[in-house]
Amino acid sequence: MMNIVYIFISACFEILRNSISIFRKLNDIINNIYYKNLVIKKYGIQRLPTIDIIELFPNLDESLDVYTFLSGTSLITDHILLKSFAKKHSDCDYFEIGSWRGESAVNVLPNCKSLTLLTLGVNEMKAKGFSQQIIDENGIFITNNSKISYIYSDSKVFNFNMLDKKFDLIFVDGEHGFKAVKIDTRNVFALRKDANSNIVWHDYGYDTEDVRFEVLAAILSGIPKKEHSKLYHISNTMCAVYLENYIGKTSIISKPAKADKFFSVDVKLRTTKDFF
Repeated sequence: MMNIVYIFISACFEILRNSISIFRKLNDIINNIYYKNLVIKKYGIQRLPTIDIIELFPNLDESLDVYTFLSGTSLITDHILLKSFAKKHSDCDYFEIGSWRGESAVNVLPNCKSLTLLTLGVNEMKAKGFSQQIIDENGIFITNNSKISYIYSDSKVFNFNMLDKKFDLIFVDGEHGFKAVKIDTRNVFALRKDANSNIVWHDYGYDTEDVRFEVLAAILSGIPKKEHSKLYHISNTMCAVYLENYIGKTSIISKPAKADKFFSVDVKLRTTKDFF
């Protein structure tokens, strides 16, 4: 009898869990349709023009020191894109919103003069209701290094005037809701060092081909309209970028994208004990 009761209760919890998951997915779909219609109506586009990554980095040959293949991690090509941009700037000053485990930061570190990381600290994460498991993962790959400056704050309320510094490469990967991305975009746009500075937004796409319209709408809303023509998607990544002086080829990709290139990947397994 106890087994039957246990099975029944377990089944009820599983149904409830699946119902919540289905509701969230349905809400995401409705949300994406809403922002897609907003982008089309307000800005007259359905996606950013795509630059083939070969156009930017024809001799691309990079490696990553750290990659976990875990949920919440950027794609390998996203990290490679950041490393490649960092290399284009001598003595690169790098700014990042949203570091979490620190994978992107530790991968660009060898190619940068300085890193300024604006990310949630333990207190901010607790206040937002993050689980202890997520909090325990915060910053595990960001070791003490004289190049790195840490700012523990919610970017939506941080006073960016306190930075008193400009940057060559800026990576926006914090909260992905419309309000947060719009605020972050508006703030970092003023932090560009010069016309060669690059801004990279993660999660412009749900993957390398499907646009995440809430993020796109927020980016477009966060910078002056005259600058919209300098926004691009980079092929084979989930990233949007701001390039002030790009004059090369672009295309509007369709799904499925043509597999006209591939990447060689070497994988060497290490534990975090090996890293530290």
